Amino acid sequence: MSKISNNRHKAFRNQAGRCFYCNVPMCEGDPKLFAAKHGISLADAKRLQSTAEHLQARCDGGKDSIGNIVAACLHCNQR
Repeated sequence: MSKISNNRHKAFRNQAGRCFYCNVPMCEGDPKLFAAKHGISLADAKRLQSTAEHLQARCDGGKDSIGNIVAACLHCNQR
C-alpha cells in the first residue's frame, strides 16, 4: 500500500467512514456490497468511493502526510 493510500485509509477510519465535506458514508471496499447495504444504485456507490483529498494541493507544496490528507467521496473530490 502506498503512503497516500495508507494515509487515506487512516483518514477514512478517523472520520468514521464519512466524507470530510458532505459527511455522507463512503465506500472503501466493493461498491456492489456497499450499494446493497445502503439500498443505493451501483453508480451512486461509485460516486461515494473514498478518495484521498489534499487540504493543501500538491501543486501548492502540499505533502502526502497524514496531516494534509482527508478522506473525501469521489463526488466531492471532483467538484
